[in-house]
Amino acid sequence: MLRATIRQMQIFESVARHLSFTRAAEELFITQSSVSLQVKQLSTSLDTVLIESVSNKLYLTQSGKKMLQHCQHILRELKDVENDMASFVDKPQGKISISGTITSQFFLPRVFGGFNKKYPEIELEMKVVTRPEIDERMSHNKDDLYIVSRKPTHMDVEIIPFVENPMIVIASMDHPLANEKNISLERLMEEKFLIREPGSSTLKEIEKFYKTHNIKLRPHMILGGNEAIKQGVIGGLGISILSLFTSVLEIKLNILKNLNVTGFPIQGQWYFAYPAEKKLPGVVNLFTDYVQTEGREIANKCLEL
Repeated sequence: MLRATIRQMQIFESVARHLSFTRAAEELFITQSSVSLQVKQLSTSLDTVLIESVSNKLYLTQSGKKMLQHCQHILRELKDVENDMASFVDKPQGKISISGTITSQFFLPRVFGGFNKKYPEIELEMKVVTRPEIDERMSHNKDDLYIVSRKPTHMDVEIIPFVENPMIVIASMDHPLANEKNISLERLMEEKFLIREPGSSTLKEIEKFYKTHNIKLRPHMILGGNEAIKQGVIGGLGISILSLFTSVLEIKLNILKNLNVTGFPIQGQWYFAYPAEKKLPGVVNLFTDYVQTEGREIANKCLEL
């Protein structure tokens, strides 16, 4: 094992995770031939077959599955060492990888901007993915932090409350309810709703609210994203319930109307989450401390109407 290099372990881990030499080469920005060579050399140094090809598909052998677990553990430890040591220098440095749901892109980059001014040597990387992808990435420990609006129930995680997430009812400016006050939930249920795709955190929050009040939503159309829903509402396809973060600009510009509905806004919460057994590197702790103070203020300013 001492003959195996860190680079070989990185390459094998990528191939084993994707079960593809091509995707590993793309991820690591190297040629496919280099990927194949390094995996072959690693197998030779360990005197075992790690990956088999059957009918042009890759499969991990039993030793390959075990090696994948070891490689992921070793690479995590090395990353923790690098980040911990970086936090002790005069100017903290390192890299923080964060995955966030689609709605988080409406405020998190502003928080990043404030953090970057304070710690310019720390690199921030954000991936915008769906909620199911968040869960998948978290289960494989692919990032340092994950921003979610609901705590995962299928895994043991630590959560850090970040900022409130108000959910509002939006309509076009010329909608019949646009100027109404104290609209009842019963009246609201008569309207056609545009909703997010199944699995969406936004949809989960809405379903939870309606279940609590024993009322049923009347879906008119499913649209896969906040922007599509807003355009549909503007175009008169129906009304919708979205996070205020996604709609505040259009409300300020009098393009969308925030309806005055009894029981709204629904007060949700954004959290940073990470696996309970994970040890956060020093630079990540700097970031979580920041988001609970200055970062929270920046996020809240995004909601000012």
